[in-house]
Amino acid sequence: MHLFPIHGITSFVKSTQFNPKLCIYTIEGRDLIHKNLNALVEFNIRRLMQSKIVDQSIEYQDNRISRYSMRNGKCEILDIFLEANEVECHHWKPKSKGGTDKFNNLRIIHVDIHKLIHATKRETIERYLTKWKIEGNSKILERINDYRQICENESIKI
Repeated sequence: MHLFPIHGITSFVKSTQFNPKLCIYTIEGRDLIHKNLNALVEFNIRRLMQSKIVDQSIEYQDNRISRYSMRNGKCEILDIFLEANEVECHHWKPKSKGGTDKFNNLRIIHVDIHKLIHATKRETIERYLTKWKIEGNSKILERINDYRQICENESIKI
């Protein structure tokens, strides 16, 4: 058993990050959450809510919106803001390999980058690399290749 002398305990620092009023179960808590939400992100969330993807589960559609909100509308690869019509939701672990529609398995990415991740034809890959000027940015290419490896596509080499 470990004992600590009372004089060895330093002063208590109150956490400024935690707000007990922030809660999804009360009107006041929900108002605080939405007050901090960027107006442009909120507008695009409404557009995403209105666009139903017929061949996907409700869990997928719910988690797609939650993931977009968490990322403040930014692409997880390019780190740029995405309008609702540019958003695609990528399964980190593909459904064909046992992946699910759970929040942690989804990634918000630009529609063109999603095509690049799954592309197998060299001309398609080169078209998107040129369009997004990725040839000179090894950090973005590295991220794309991480996604491609999980999908069992070969890495892009420049």
